[in-house]
Amino acid sequence: MRAMLLPLVAVGVIYFVHTNEPTENQMRNAFERSLAAEVADVMAFVGESGGREAVERVRLAGNDRFEIRNFSKVDCQPMAMKSGFDCAFTVNIALANGPMQRSLKGRFYNTPEGIQFALDEESPERHLASRASSVRF
Repeated sequence: MRAMLLPLVAVGVIYFVHTNEPTENQMRNAFERSLAAEVADVMAFVGESGGREAVERVRLAGNDRFEIRNFSKVDCQPMAMKSGFDCAFTVNIALANGPMQRSLKGRFYNTPEGIQFALDEESPERHLASRASSVRF
């Protein structure tokens, strides 16, 4: 019986190591980088459309800053037609106007730069900037 158990454990470990499923920490880092890039894009737009004064008002209000307080991986499944994993997670983000708790789905995939994130188009929150309407320029 022990002779059968060892090969099964070895096969399980080899399969688990080769799935390339992102860890919770990798997912959090990829999501945070993605969110920071979105904020940078918004700030560039504010600068182009409202000038330096508008950018300064956004910065003074703290609307260009965020902090991920909690991040929990819920589930990941390998994508059938593309490389990467469809993953669900919950995140709590501290913003200048209060915390934002969301359950999201997205695609995590490997690139030469590391794990990257793309928000699922069917996610309940297509854009995390849903609170942007409350931001005053």
